[in-house]
Amino acid sequence: MVFEQHIFNALNIRNAVDITNAEINSAMLK
Repeated sequence: MVFEQHIFNALNIRNAVDITNAEINSAMLK
């Protein structure tokens, strides 16, 4: 149960990083 929560948290962090990178990339393209 705790281990699953760690995996879930790691995936959420990765998604947040991907979104941030996409926003930075789109800002740089403008």
